[in-house]
Amino acid sequence: MKCHNCKKENSIKDKFCFHCGTSLVEAESDNLIELRPKRKTKRKIKFAFKSLAIVVIVGVISTLSYLLYTSYQSSKGLKAKNAELTKQLKDTDSKLQDTSSQLNDSQDRISQLERQQSANQSQINSLNFSNSMQRSNLGYEQLKNQELQDNINAQRYNWW
Repeated sequence: MKCHNCKKENSIKDKFCFHCGTSLVEAESDNLIELRPKRKTKRKIKFAFKSLAIVVIVGVISTLSYLLYTSYQSSKGLKAKNAELTKQLKDTDSKLQDTSSQLNDSQDRISQLERQQSANQSQINSLNFSNSMQRSNLGYEQLKNQELQDNINAQRYNWW
């Protein structure tokens, strides 16, 4: 504690200044009186705290209102986007069903053409066999005719 007379430092327990002898108790009581706030100051502090509390509350309410409003706006946008995507999904599903139906029709047509090709191949094989049989019969007939011609020629020469 400092002496208010000589401004020198003293112990807190001392009642008088060690350097000049001035009473330190009176100075301490004067300092305590000065440290106590006045009533007007207390009112100003209370008013400042109340004002600060009101400003904080208004700020919190404003922030919450803004967040709620932006959340609402984004949910409206999301609902519209969701409806659009649902419509696109239905359109795509419809196109997929049409394409699936066309694919099934194409597969049926391919199966039908394969059966027809198999039947045509059987007919071709049958005609080829018939043709080869006719050729062999024709060859046999020609061979027989040639023999007969040879026999006739041989009889002519023998007759001469």
